[in-house]
Amino acid sequence: MERIKLAEKLLKYMVAENKAKDRECFKVEELKSLFLNHDFAHIGNALSLLKNDGFILLQTANSDPSTAVLRSAAIRHIEEDSVIEKGYSIIKEIKDMLS
Repeated sequence: MERIKLAEKLLKYMVAENKAKDRECFKVEELKSLFLNHDFAHIGNALSLLKNDGFILLQTANSDPSTAVLRSAAIRHIEEDSVIEKGYSIIKEIKDMLS
């Protein structure tokens, strides 16, 4: 479960950077420096999960992950999650007003 949460955090970070700075490539060392409470193996496992889900391409050097390349499916996934969260929030507000 922790791996999935870390993968979601990494994905949200990369999509936010993509929108703000039009970036698609992220060095694993950069990601590691942002998530200091996770070791290289945990970050590599989370990135592999994102790769298997089709959200990133993962480049390797000496069989270790070196660069994550964001795919358009990742941006759609995060945007859809945002729409669902906003919809849920609106429904909750309406329900609270009716109560």
